[in-house]
Amino acid sequence: MNWKFLRLLFIVAFSTVTWFLPAQERSKQKYYEIELKDGSRFSGYVIKDETDEIVIVTKSNDTIYIDTKKIETINLGDSSESTGENPGQKTKPSKEQSAYAKLHNILSLNLVDLGLQNLTMSYERIFARGVLGLKVPLSLGFGAAGSRYQVPRNKVWSGGADLNVYPMGQSKVALMIGLGYERGQYLYAVPQNILIRASKPEDLTISYNAWFTNVGMMVRLTDNVVMTIATSVGFRNDMNEDFYNYDVPDDSYFAYRLQFGFGARF
Repeated sequence: MNWKFLRLLFIVAFSTVTWFLPAQERSKQKYYEIELKDGSRFSGYVIKDETDEIVIVTKSNDTIYIDTKKIETINLGDSSESTGENPGQKTKPSKEQSAYAKLHNILSLNLVDLGLQNLTMSYERIFARGVLGLKVPLSLGFGAAGSRYQVPRNKVWSGGADLNVYPMGQSKVALMIGLGYERGQYLYAVPQNILIRASKPEDLTISYNAWFTNVGMMVRLTDNVVMTIATSVGFRNDMNEDFYNYDVPDDSYFAYRLQFGFGARF
Protein backbone atom coordinates (compact mmCIF):
# COMPACT_ATOMS: atom_id res chain seq x y z
CA MET A 1 0.00 0.00 0.00
CA ASN A 2 1.35 3.49 -0.87
CA TRP A 3 1.27 4.91 2.65
CA LYS A 4 2.91 8.20 1.64
CA PHE A 5 0.10 8.78 -0.85
CA LEU A 6 -2.60 8.00 1.76
CA ARG A 7 -0.90 10.13 4.41
CA LEU A 8 -0.82 13.10 2.04
CA LEU A 9 -4.53 12.71 1.24
CA PHE A 10 -5.57 12.66 4.90
CA ILE A 11 -3.37 15.66 5.70
CA VAL A 12 -5.14 17.60 2.95
CA ALA A 13 -8.55 16.44 4.19
CA PHE A 14 -8.12 17.40 7.81
CA SER A 15 -6.39 20.66 6.93
CA THR A 16 -9.40 21.57 4.82
CA VAL A 17 -11.81 20.79 7.66
CA THR A 18 -9.71 22.69 10.22
CA TRP A 19 -9.17 25.88 8.27
CA PHE A 20 -12.08 26.11 5.83
CA LEU A 21 -15.18 25.17 7.81
CA PRO A 22 -14.93 27.45 10.88
CA ALA A 23 -14.50 30.53 8.70
CA GLN A 24 -17.43 29.57 6.51
CA GLU A 25 -19.63 28.83 9.51
CA ARG A 26 -18.98 32.19 11.14
CA SER A 27 -19.59 34.12 7.92
CA LYS A 28 -22.91 32.50 7.00
CA GLN A 29 -24.63 31.70 10.29
CA LYS A 30 -28.00 33.33 10.84
CA TYR A 31 -29.96 34.08 13.98
CA TYR A 32 -33.74 33.79 13.69
CA GLU A 33 -36.52 35.03 15.95
CA ILE A 34 -39.54 32.92 15.04
CA GLU A 35 -43.17 33.39 16.02
CA LEU A 36 -45.63 30.56 15.40
CA LYS A 37 -49.29 30.90 14.51
CA ASP A 38 -50.23 29.71 18.00
CA GLY A 39 -48.23 32.56 19.58
CA SER A 40 -45.17 30.54 20.59
CA ARG A 41 -41.79 32.22 20.13
CA PHE A 42 -38.35 30.71 19.54
CA SER A 43 -34.96 32.21 18.76
CA GLY A 44 -31.60 30.68 17.92
CA TYR A 45 -28.84 30.07 15.40
CA VAL A 46 -29.97 28.36 12.19
CA ILE A 47 -28.40 24.98 11.41
CA LYS A 48 -30.98 23.88 8.85
CA ASP A 49 -33.30 26.01 6.70
CA GLU A 50 -35.56 24.20 4.25
CA THR A 51 -38.96 24.91 2.75
CA ASP A 52 -40.69 22.40 5.05
CA GLU A 53 -38.55 22.61 8.21
CA ILE A 54 -36.23 24.97 10.09
CA VAL A 55 -33.85 23.74 12.77
CA ILE A 56 -32.31 26.20 15.26
CA VAL A 57 -30.01 25.91 18.26
CA THR A 58 -30.86 28.22 21.15
CA LYS A 59 -28.29 30.02 23.31
CA SER A 60 -28.85 27.29 25.93
CA ASN A 61 -27.82 24.71 23.27
CA ASP A 62 -31.33 23.26 22.84
CA THR A 63 -32.15 22.04 19.33
CA ILE A 64 -35.62 23.09 18.09
CA TYR A 65 -37.31 21.58 15.01
CA ILE A 66 -40.00 23.84 13.52
CA ASP A 67 -42.52 22.99 10.80
CA THR A 68 -42.58 25.98 8.42
CA LYS A 69 -46.34 25.57 7.94
CA LYS A 70 -46.81 26.64 11.58
CA ILE A 71 -44.69 29.83 11.25
CA GLU A 72 -46.34 33.24 11.34
CA THR A 73 -43.25 35.46 11.04
CA ILE A 74 -39.45 35.23 11.06
CA ASN A 75 -37.23 38.10 12.16
CA LEU A 76 -33.49 38.26 11.66
CA GLY A 77 -31.89 38.73 15.07
CA ASP A 78 -28.56 39.92 16.44
CA SER A 79 -26.42 37.91 14.02
CA SER A 80 -27.87 39.63 10.95
CA GLU A 81 -24.70 41.73 10.54
CA SER A 82 -22.93 38.71 9.08
CA THR A 83 -25.70 38.15 6.55
CA GLY A 84 -25.86 41.72 5.24
CA GLU A 85 -29.53 42.16 6.29
CA ASN A 86 -31.05 44.58 8.75
CA PRO A 87 -32.20 43.47 12.23
CA GLY A 88 -35.94 43.08 12.42
CA GLN A 89 -36.39 42.51 8.71
CA LYS A 90 -39.38 40.30 7.99
CA THR A 91 -38.58 37.17 5.98
CA LYS A 92 -40.18 33.91 5.04
CA PRO A 93 -38.64 30.55 4.16
CA SER A 94 -37.69 30.55 0.49
CA LYS A 95 -36.44 28.06 -2.03
CA GLU A 96 -33.20 30.01 -2.41
CA GLN A 97 -32.39 29.66 1.31
CA SER A 98 -32.32 25.87 1.08
CA ALA A 99 -30.47 25.40 -2.21
CA TYR A 100 -27.93 22.99 -0.77
CA ALA A 101 -30.50 20.82 1.00
CA LYS A 102 -32.49 20.54 -2.23
CA LEU A 103 -29.58 19.01 -4.13
CA HIS A 104 -30.25 15.30 -3.63
CA ASN A 105 -27.68 13.72 -5.99
CA ILE A 106 -23.95 13.26 -5.34
CA LEU A 107 -21.39 11.92 -7.82
CA SER A 108 -17.96 11.43 -6.26
CA LEU A 109 -14.46 10.05 -6.88
CA ASN A 110 -12.60 8.08 -4.19
CA LEU A 111 -8.97 9.25 -4.14
CA VAL A 112 -7.82 6.63 -1.63
CA ASP A 113 -8.76 3.85 -4.04
CA LEU A 114 -6.48 5.37 -6.67
CA GLY A 115 -3.61 4.63 -4.31
CA LEU A 116 -4.94 1.08 -3.97
CA GLN A 117 -4.93 0.70 -7.77
CA ASN A 118 -8.68 1.04 -8.27
CA LEU A 119 -10.78 3.62 -10.05
CA THR A 120 -13.88 4.05 -7.89
CA MET A 121 -16.86 6.29 -8.62
CA SER A 122 -20.05 6.41 -6.61
CA TYR A 123 -23.53 7.86 -6.94
CA GLU A 124 -25.58 8.69 -3.85
CA ARG A 125 -29.21 9.75 -3.65
CA ILE A 126 -30.20 11.71 -0.53
CA PHE A 127 -33.82 11.29 0.57
CA ALA A 128 -36.13 11.23 3.62
CA ARG A 129 -35.56 14.96 4.26
CA GLY A 130 -31.80 14.53 4.22
CA VAL A 131 -31.61 11.79 6.83
CA LEU A 132 -31.01 8.81 4.51
CA GLY A 133 -28.74 8.20 1.55
CA LEU A 134 -28.61 5.30 -0.91
CA LYS A 135 -25.13 4.99 -2.37
CA VAL A 136 -24.00 2.85 -5.32
CA PRO A 137 -20.20 2.53 -5.67
CA LEU A 138 -18.59 1.04 -8.80
CA SER A 139 -14.91 0.13 -8.99
CA LEU A 140 -12.50 -1.10 -11.68
CA GLY A 141 -9.09 -2.40 -10.64
CA PHE A 142 -5.81 -2.09 -12.52
CA GLY A 143 -3.47 -3.83 -10.07
CA ALA A 144 -1.62 -7.12 -10.27
CA ALA A 145 -2.70 -10.44 -8.78
CA GLY A 146 -2.02 -11.03 -5.10
CA SER A 147 -3.00 -13.05 -2.07
CA ARG A 148 -6.44 -13.27 -0.50
CA TYR A 149 -5.27 -10.81 2.16
CA GLN A 150 -4.38 -8.02 -0.30
CA VAL A 151 -7.92 -7.18 -1.40
CA PRO A 152 -8.78 -4.49 -2.51
CA ARG A 153 -5.33 -3.92 -4.07
CA ASN A 154 -5.77 -6.85 -6.47
CA LYS A 155 -9.42 -6.20 -7.27
CA VAL A 156 -10.77 -6.74 -10.79
CA TRP A 157 -14.11 -5.02 -10.29
CA SER A 158 -16.77 -4.46 -7.66
CA GLY A 159 -20.22 -2.99 -7.24
CA GLY A 160 -22.76 -2.79 -4.49
CA ALA A 161 -25.06 -0.61 -2.44
CA ASP A 162 -24.80 1.28 0.87
CA LEU A 163 -27.66 2.57 3.01
CA ASN A 164 -26.36 5.50 5.04
CA VAL A 165 -28.00 7.41 7.87
CA TYR A 166 -27.26 11.10 8.52
CA PRO A 167 -28.60 11.65 12.08
CA MET A 168 -28.19 15.45 11.98
CA GLY A 169 -29.42 15.82 8.40
CA GLN A 170 -27.55 17.68 5.67
CA SER A 171 -25.65 20.19 7.78
CA LYS A 172 -22.24 21.64 6.92
CA VAL A 173 -20.55 18.62 8.49
CA ALA A 174 -22.98 15.68 8.18
CA LEU A 175 -22.00 12.68 10.29
CA MET A 176 -22.83 9.32 8.72
CA ILE A 177 -23.30 5.70 9.77
CA GLY A 178 -24.57 2.89 7.58
CA LEU A 179 -24.48 -0.63 6.19
CA GLY A 180 -22.99 -1.75 2.89
CA TYR A 181 -22.92 -4.75 0.56
CA GLU A 182 -20.33 -5.40 -2.14
CA ARG A 183 -20.07 -8.01 -4.88
CA GLY A 184 -16.95 -8.31 -6.99
CA GLN A 185 -13.92 -10.24 -8.18
CA TYR A 186 -10.20 -10.15 -7.48
CA LEU A 187 -7.07 -11.77 -8.96
CA TYR A 188 -5.60 -14.52 -6.80
CA ALA A 189 -1.94 -15.39 -7.42
CA VAL A 190 -1.84 -19.17 -6.97
CA PRO A 191 1.36 -20.16 -5.12
CA GLN A 192 3.82 -22.27 -7.08
CA ASN A 193 4.50 -25.80 -5.79
CA ILE A 194 7.67 -27.04 -7.47
CA LEU A 195 7.06 -30.59 -6.22
CA ILE A 196 3.84 -30.78 -8.24
CA ARG A 197 4.22 -28.22 -11.01
CA ALA A 198 7.31 -27.00 -12.80
CA SER A 199 5.71 -23.74 -13.91
CA LYS A 200 3.64 -21.24 -11.96
CA PRO A 201 -0.12 -21.80 -12.44
CA GLU A 202 -2.29 -19.14 -13.95
CA ASP A 203 -3.87 -16.51 -11.69
CA LEU A 204 -7.43 -17.22 -10.60
CA THR A 205 -10.31 -14.76 -10.80
CA ILE A 206 -12.16 -15.16 -7.52
CA SER A 207 -15.72 -13.95 -6.91
CA TYR A 208 -16.75 -12.69 -3.49
CA ASN A 209 -19.51 -11.15 -1.38
CA ALA A 210 -18.70 -8.62 1.35
CA TRP A 211 -20.71 -6.86 4.04
CA PHE A 212 -19.65 -3.65 5.81
CA THR A 213 -20.52 -1.16 8.51
CA ASN A 214 -19.78 2.44 7.52
CA VAL A 215 -18.73 5.41 9.66
CA GLY A 216 -17.73 8.81 8.35
CA MET A 217 -18.77 12.33 7.46
CA MET A 218 -19.68 14.46 4.48
CA VAL A 219 -18.38 18.03 4.49
CA ARG A 220 -20.03 20.81 2.52
CA LEU A 221 -17.34 22.90 0.79
CA THR A 222 -19.76 24.83 -1.44
CA ASP A 223 -23.37 24.32 -2.48
CA ASN A 224 -22.17 22.04 -5.28
CA VAL A 225 -18.95 20.50 -3.91
CA VAL A 226 -18.66 18.06 -1.00
CA MET A 227 -15.81 16.13 0.59
CA THR A 228 -16.32 12.65 2.03
CA ILE A 229 -14.18 10.90 4.64
CA ALA A 230 -15.28 7.42 5.69
CA THR A 231 -14.11 3.98 6.73
CA SER A 232 -15.88 0.63 6.42
CA VAL A 233 -15.06 -2.66 8.12
CA GLY A 234 -16.70 -6.06 7.74
CA PHE A 235 -16.08 -9.51 6.33
CA ARG A 236 -15.68 -11.07 2.89
CA ASN A 237 -16.80 -14.52 1.73
CA ASP A 238 -15.00 -16.00 -1.29
CA MET A 239 -17.14 -18.28 -3.41
CA ASN A 240 -15.11 -20.00 -6.13
CA GLU A 241 -14.84 -23.77 -6.15
CA ASP A 242 -11.47 -23.44 -7.91
CA PHE A 243 -9.90 -23.09 -4.49
CA TYR A 244 -10.48 -26.75 -3.79
CA ASN A 245 -8.11 -27.67 -6.61
CA TYR A 246 -5.28 -25.90 -4.81
CA ASP A 247 -5.97 -26.97 -1.22
CA VAL A 248 -7.03 -23.44 -0.22
CA PRO A 249 -9.78 -23.36 2.42
CA ASP A 250 -12.99 -21.56 1.53
CA ASP A 251 -13.45 -19.19 4.45
CA SER A 252 -14.48 -15.68 5.46
CA TYR A 253 -11.92 -12.90 5.66
CA PHE A 254 -11.71 -9.47 7.24
CA ALA A 255 -12.65 -6.75 4.75
CA TYR A 256 -12.18 -3.00 4.76
CA ARG A 257 -12.78 0.07 2.63
CA LEU A 258 -11.31 3.57 2.96
CA GLN A 259 -12.78 6.66 1.40
CA PHE A 260 -11.49 10.17 0.97
CA GLY A 261 -12.77 11.99 -2.04
CA PHE A 262 -14.59 14.93 -3.56
CA GLY A 263 -17.97 14.96 -5.22
CA ALA A 264 -20.36 17.12 -7.18
CA ARG A 265 -23.77 17.72 -5.62
CA PHE A 266 -26.59 18.46 -8.03
